[in-house]
Amino acid sequence: MPDGFCDKCPQYPCKEIVDKECWYANTYPMIESLMGNLSFIRENGMDKFIQREKERWSCHECGGTISVHNGLCYVCGKEYSNRKH
Repeated sequence: MPDGFCDKCPQYPCKEIVDKECWYANTYPMIESLMGNLSFIRENGMDKFIQREKERWSCHECGGTISVHNGLCYVCGKEYSNRKH
């Protein structure tokens, strides 16, 4: 990984990254893609990725941080989910 990103590794995508991708895609209430994030960074740069993530994971009610693990804002408790039930 010359620049520290998995997608530059000759084994990408390895079993570990695929397993994590599947875990995040199927376990948490908020849809998250590690491989999608890497692709976005490559196409748009780290600054745009950080801005996107800040907007994406900020609560619209209070500005707190939304947890990918349970879909709740850490500050006010508002529930978020971008997964279709």
